[in-house]
Amino acid sequence: MTTPIGDLPDWQTLVTPQVVPNVIFDQTGNVAALLRRSVNPYRVWGVWIAVTISTNGSYVTGTQLVDTKVQDGSAVPLLACSVRVIAALDYQVVHLAIPLPGVTPSLLGGFYDINLVTGVSSANTAYTASAGILTSQP
Repeated sequence: MTTPIGDLPDWQTLVTPQVVPNVIFDQTGNVAALLRRSVNPYRVWGVWIAVTISTNGSYVTGTQLVDTKVQDGSAVPLLACSVRVIAALDYQVVHLAIPLPGVTPSLLGGFYDINLVTGVSSANTAYTASAGILTSQP
């Protein structure tokens, strides 16, 4: 049993498609890590981000905002979050997750990519980000 999706006329999606997780853990700042790459289009049904940032006792930078995104190859964000630290010995943890309606990533350079893009953190800061997506083919 299939249900037409409509955005690609030759596509039909199973009523209960086989959903596969793609995850990446503990990426540091200023990284673009590949979550999934395919030459064939696929659907994204959910996305999550987990970010941890902390400062040590020597931190003197002041307010710092660090962005983290899960985006496709054309830099279209599927989910983004920002965390802020403001003083020494500060600590923030953010967990976000949302369902998506079978989004197809943009085709760029012959590939359908989804990336985790981490922000830049200053000295005396420990920052890690993890992310995942739930995908199906088609």
